[in-house]
Amino acid sequence: MKKDYILKQKNNIKFWLTLLFGFTAFLYAGSLSGEFIWDDRTYFLDNDLLTKVKPYDIKSIFFDYLNYWGTKYPAVDFFFVLEYNLFGKNPLGYRIVSLFLYFTISILLYFALSKFYADFSHSNHKSTDKVKKNEISALMIVSLFMLHPIHVETAAYISAQGDLLYAFFSLLAVISFYSIYKEKSYTKYKDIIIAILFYYASFLSKATAITNIIFIPIFLFLFLRKKKESFVKEALFWVLINIPVFIWIIYKIKISSTYGNIGPLKISYFDSLLRGVRIFGFDSLLLLKPNPLNFGYPFQEKFSFDLFFITGFLVTISSAFFLMFKPRTLLSFAFLIYIIYLSPYLQIIMETQNALIYDRYLFIPALGFCILVERAISFLIAKHEDRRALVLSFFASYLLFLSLITYFYIPKFKSDKASLGHAYETFPGWKRAAFDYVYCLIEINELEKAKNLTETETTFNTPPWVRDYFRGWRLIKEKKTDEAIIHLSKASFIGNRMGYYPFADVRLAEAYILRKENSKAEFYLKNVVNYKYKNPLEYYFAKKMLEEIKK
Repeated sequence: MKKDYILKQKNNIKFWLTLLFGFTAFLYAGSLSGEFIWDDRTYFLDNDLLTKVKPYDIKSIFFDYLNYWGTKYPAVDFFFVLEYNLFGKNPLGYRIVSLFLYFTISILLYFALSKFYADFSHSNHKSTDKVKKNEISALMIVSLFMLHPIHVETAAYISAQGDLLYAFFSLLAVISFYSIYKEKSYTKYKDIIIAILFYYASFLSKATAITNIIFIPIFLFLFLRKKKESFVKEALFWVLINIPVFIWIIYKIKISSTYGNIGPLKISYFDSLLRGVRIFGFDSLLLLKPNPLNFGYPFQEKFSFDLFFITGFLVTISSAFFLMFKPRTLLSFAFLIYIIYLSPYLQIIMETQNALIYDRYLFIPALGFCILVERAISFLIAKHEDRRALVLSFFASYLLFLSLITYFYIPKFKSDKASLGHAYETFPGWKRAAFDYVYCLIEINELEKAKNLTETETTFNTPPWVRDYFRGWRLIKEKKTDEAIIHLSKASFIGNRMGYYPFADVRLAEAYILRKENSKAEFYLKNVVNYKYKNPLEYYFAKKMLEEIKK
């Protein structure tokens, strides 16, 4: 009877899992018809580095730059090279792979959470109840994780496969080390080698894998330690396996590009700490109420005692309380995931010269949020058994709410126009959104709309070169080269004098090439190629145009 009961419960779980994955596939089916968007083009279209490499060119994959971002992540590069050799310039294959990775990670999460919950929760229940409760808890968490719209950016944006691979290998590493440490199976060298390889693969996928150095030992210490147990051997082991990691980090710093995506702090440490608390609060509120969503968000860096700061402060205090006074609870486990894996993106120590917040930064931290929600639901059910149906109805309604946002947000990742138009409409007055949207409109030859926005957009008043830049580029498209040169020359002069990236110089060179004045074009193109920072797309255009001139 006991075996039949357990089997029945597992069959029920399989049904709900199948339904969950089918429903998620239905939601994301709309993403498969999308184009290459944003940075995708810098890997698979406007790129003459990665596109020349074969999957067996291991030396190039490990030691050569395969993109103009100046990043070197061999696991991601190998994946991209393999995909390019399979799918070429057809985005469908890449998007299918993204969803495959997303689903694979979700399956792993379900089994890992079932195992963790079996070890650390429901200890007062009978074994049959534990099987049911552990798997239901895991199902609730994975449901919330898969349907949450914060993951649309990671699952529907091809370039975010680096984040998926990082999460995939990190999860495998955590599971592997957990099993080894729990079973004290230090003599099973095959298992240890596999765990270490997964661990190293996470560092070959994303720089923020540095969080694994901190998370894994703290997680094992909090949940598997025994009283008076010595950790000297484990600590020494952890130091030894991280020697290659630190060598890799030093190597990456040494070969880092001058693109300038990450640099030293421009503000004081105290100010960056206050900003980090506000970013923490912004992310927390975004997970709870993911609306509006966008590819990057305008964020006021200066300190403000606002809702973001208050939320970030309260979450920080709550996390510290549970980790200090309730360390062996699932709530502490949730806070540990949330804090550690989000910490690199709070920009307290390092500063990114890009949009401060992206949804894909929350891919792993979102798991901590999902566990917190599940704990809250389980607590309410335990305290109010007679209102179980009401509590579960609330949870189901929340899932439906998130699913609807996911469904309507996915089309925003079908094309640059859809994504950039959404950003422009959602955040009026954001300079970056307006600039990128008009840039896109000119590229796809929607010149009349670009013209209207160029003349009416108030954010183009400063800096003063922007409006002339777009006027000149549009005039090139309209074959009015002489007029274009007048506007682009003005934009180039002002932009260079004010220290801005020489966007206008690429288009000015294009205009001179059309007038067959190649020497003038070469002058402006070299200005872009030799600039101290590299914008991958503009650098690629300048490089290719110079090659054409030399021919």
